[in-house]
Parts: sequence; C-alpha cells; structure tokens
Amino acid sequence: MLASDSHRRVELPSELYTYILGFYDLECDIGLKTILSVLATNRYLRVAASAPIVWKPYYTARYTHSVPENEQRRRSLFGDDYRLLYAARRDLDRQALRLLDEIRTNIAGRNAKACVLVKVYSFDVWDALRLEATLQLPAYFCRHKPTQPPAPHALPRRYWAAIAQGVIARYWAVQMWQKVAAGDFSTTMEEMLCGFSAFFGWSPTEIATELDEETKDCREFLQEKRIEHNQNEPDFDLRKVCAGIVEYMEDCGWMVDDRSPHPNEHILNSFPHTFLDTSDIPLTALSKTWLFIGIARRLGLDAFTTQMPPRETICCVRSPREREPIIVNFRKGAQLLVKGYEVPFFQTIPAAGFPEELAGCAFAPPPAIVFMVEAMQNITRDLRRYHDNEIGPWDNDDEERQLLASHAMQCAIAIGQAREDDISLIFLERIAELLPLDGEPIFMDALLGYDAASPQCAESFREVMNAIQRVEDVEARVKRRSRLPENAIKHFAGQIVYNPPMDEAGCIIDWQYDPEPAGASSDIPEDANASSIRYRILSMDLVEFVREPTDCEPWTLTKAAARNLYLSWKHFGRYFEDVSEEDMAPADDEDEDGEMLPTKLVLTAEMQLLYPEDSCVRRPLTGTSRDPTR
Repeated sequence: MLASDSHRRVELPSELYTYILGFYDLECDIGLKTILSVLATNRYLRVAASAPIVWKPYYTARYTHSVPENEQRRRSLFGDDYRLLYAARRDLDRQALRLLDEIRTNIAGRNAKACVLVKVYSFDVWDALRLEATLQLPAYFCRHKPTQPPAPHALPRRYWAAIAQGVIARYWAVQMWQKVAAGDFSTTMEEMLCGFSAFFGWSPTEIATELDEETKDCREFLQEKRIEHNQNEPDFDLRKVCAGIVEYMEDCGWMVDDRSPHPNEHILNSFPHTFLDTSDIPLTALSKTWLFIGIARRLGLDAFTTQMPPRETICCVRSPREREPIIVNFRKGAQLLVKGYEVPFFQTIPAAGFPEELAGCAFAPPPAIVFMVEAMQNITRDLRRYHDNEIGPWDNDDEERQLLASHAMQCAIAIGQAREDDISLIFLERIAELLPLDGEPIFMDALLGYDAASPQCAESFREVMNAIQRVEDVEARVKRRSRLPENAIKHFAGQIVYNPPMDEAGCIIDWQYDPEPAGASSDIPEDANASSIRYRILSMDLVEFVREPTDCEPWTLTKAAARNLYLSWKHFGRYFEDVSEEDMAPADDEDEDGEMLPTKLVLTAEMQLLYPEDSCVRRPLTGTSRDPTR
C-alpha cells in the first residue's frame, strides 16, 4: 500500500451531505451556522452546502416580503441559486440596519435617512426589520426568565424598527393611492383598502396572509357543510358556494347588524387589519364586500366588486359553468343573493329592447378610485361621530388609533386635491412625535413633491420643512439643568416616581422649562399648579403633564410594574433602554423580601443628547418604596 493511500480520506457522496443538511430546524440558528461552517471546510463540502435545495428553505422562511422589481432583478442575476440570493438579501439587511442605527442614535438628518430607507430598501428589508422589532427584551422587562441574553440596546432598536416598518408601509400606500387616483385599473379594490391598514404599520403581504388564513378556515367550513367549491367537480353550485361564504362570515361574527356600536368602539371598521383580527363587530358594507371578494377569489372563483345604480356596491361572482353571475349585496344584509338577471336594474336593460348580452357587460369592475371614495366617506363619518360625541381617549392606544386614522384620511384627501394642484396639509406636532420619520418621506416627498409648484403646495411644503428642522435642531432642544435657577427642578428624566393622584408608580419621560402659566397650553389641565417646570409622566395606560410643585416622590419599580409600563406605551423604547443597575434601593414591602429594586431608567442615546445632565442625577428615596402597581 502506498503511503499516500493510507492517508486518503474516504468521502461520502456530496448528495448525502446535502440531504443531511436539510434536516436542521429553520427556526433555530444552529442550522444556518452549521451550513456556513460546512461551506468553509473544503471545496468538496462547499459544493454540497451550496446546493439550492439546502438554501431555498432558509430563503423562503426568512424573506416573505420584497420589492417585486428588485426581486425580479435578483432572479435574473442569480437564477435559482438561493445561496447567492440569500447572501444578496442579507447584505441589504445589514445596510438597512446600519442606516437604522444612525437614525436611532442621531437626531439630525433622521428624515433624510428615512427617505433613503423607503426609496432604496423598502419592503426588501421588511423581514429584517421584523426580526429587529422582536429582539429579546432586557431581563427586567420579561414575564419569565429569558433563555438568552438580550441584544444590546434592545428596547430602542425594537422601537425604531417598528417605526421604520410603519413609514415604509405608509410610503407604499400613498404611492399606490396616487395610482388609484389617476384611474389605474391594475390596482385592485383589495389592495386599495390595504393602504388604510398600512398607516398602522401593516404591509399588504401581511394583510394577504391573514386573508389566506381566513380562506383556509372557510374552505374547511364549506367541507363540513358539504358544499363543493371546486368548479371542476360535477356537484359544484355557484349559488351554494356564495351562500356558504356568507354563512362562514356570519359564523365569524362579521355580519353583526343588530346593534349600533359606540363611536369609539369601532372607529377602524374600514381598516382591514382591525376586522381580520377582531370578530363580532358591525362592519360597513364595503368592509364585508372586501372580505367576501378576498375569500372568494382565493377559493378560485371569478369574484370582483362593482356598482349598480344608485351607487350601490355589490359583489359579483361568475363561473364558466353558469350563464348568469351571482350578486351579493351587503347593504341589504346579504339577503340579496340572487342571479344577476334577477336584479331589477338589470331586468330593465332587455326590457328596453337592448340585447341581453348588453346587460352582462354591466357586470364589470370599475376602477378602485370608486371604492376608495366610499371608504373615505365611511372613515370620515366614523371620525366625525368620534369627535361629535366628544369621546376622550381612555388610554394611549386609543388616542394613537384616532390620530393614525386621521393621518390616513388627511393623506387620502391630499391625493385627491393633487389633481387640482391644491394640496393643503397640517403637520401636527403630535404626528411628528408619534411618527418621527413621516415628515420628509410621506409629506414632503410622496405627497407634496420637492418641486411643489402651486402657492398652496409651496406653503404646506415650507411648513413641513420648518417643522422637521425644528425637530432635528438638537442644540435648540437640549435641556441643561445647570442653566436653570438653583433648585428649580426636583426630578429628572428616567426617574421612577410615585404619583399620588394616580396612586401608582410611574416614570418621568422628560421635562420642559415652560414659564407660561397653567392653562396657556392645551396640554396642561386648567387646575394645574403654575410653575416653570412641567414633567411628562408615564403611568399605567396614561401619559400626563404635571407641573412643579408636585406631590410625586422618588420610588422603586418592581419587575411586574416595569413590564406593565413598557406594554402600556408603544413609545417606551424611544426614551428608555433598561433599568439602571447602579441606582437601586431596598424594597420595604415584605413581599419583596428585601430585594433591591431600581429607582431609575437608563436613557436612550437620543434622550442623552437632549438631557445630557440627567443621567448623572441621583435622588434618594424620601418615603416608603412600596410599589402600588406591583
């Protein structure tokens, strides 16, 4: 035997290695890490680990979103080489997350970077942002003991990832609506209505996925009822299938018509994400039509939305096996589920001496702008009822819900005004705070355009631009305690306090030096104590303004209370990173068994820029550290 033969390694067939690598769990990082290790072993194993069959599951599992034109370009470059496709998308992910990190840590230039995010990366990086928005929380905010260490800056990274997803979705919605307003027939009614949910951070793919799940359940429902929905089967009956879909909708609680909802109970019943996620709510006829058409089309039926006089939205379902379409009219509680020529309007056409085929031509889908106008009318009515009844938000989420619905309507109306080149926009301070990246991408770029021609557009453009400059002017916004009169300010940003009026623990979000008396600002109650300092305090489900002198006193925070504060306010991560382990105090409550509890929250990079001296402030506890929210 030759010496070289004794050291020769016997290689298994590369196909066997490829087969083995396909057994790893896609939800576990160890599979991908193993494949990458195998790639780096030698040339022989690199071939096995590069096989498309190994990488395709990882690609399809991670990337559910894309910009269609960009994905087509990648496919033309890499074909079905999923390893290269995966590598190209991961490179985009890294670029976008670096950009997002710059947005998180730097106030100046945020809106310009957001424009790059929505125009260059868009839905190509949606899935990376989704993973970023679900990073492991710091241990003190977890319900159970975490199994892995938290990612650095997890709370602010989660917050800004969700904000980035929202601005990407809204930018897509505005551009899509502009096509609809121009009379584009390629945009469907389903896609148009998805645009309203985009203002709440939902992508059209996510809405479509929810509809897919509903269709799956509906298919099972039809099978239980022994209703055949396959048009190739001999016992297929179009009318029975349509009736079965309506019955499924009734079973889901979408056909509730026997009560009048409270004005703030279903303010979003024209927004798809709301009624897909909630049952037993009274929906508008348009929302029911949208659901019916979405499910019917996914069942393989030729279904679309149309209108008949007098401007009545109906569902029309056709089959090559049926001479007449089936009409479903949800304005009449779906009681009108008839063959097309049984509808009185269509009976008048042959009666007038016209060919029967001409009546059939009336069953055609109009452009989506018809239904967009109807949706806008429904939302306007709901918002008006909300305001006319003087409904006050009972928590932060309710206020945000109303503001986002108004934001969607303002953008939709502005798109309609664009045809007259007479756009008028109001960039509210609350919108700038709630949606810190919308100013330039949504208002200046998508709606107004940088070349705003008309005086009205130019004026709105200047107002938005000036508002963005004020928000991003760090020097003008910095608050330094050392520049205030001695002992003028008692508390600091990030401090845990006990708020007697609320009888619970909270935290100081920020403070302002405001020498105006109470009542001069609409944000401050008329009976507030006049002072130069006002604090914004987060308590359970409520953000309130409090002026000095206050009854608030330094306090401690239990894990349960910390988690409740985080869950009660979506913007928590913009201001705070974690609890401060350097600022602890013993708990007096015997139930805490002498445990050391935090008295302070760690400020984010943004807050440290705006309140550079607050991180160094410490206040001893002056009273009991019992936590009333524990």
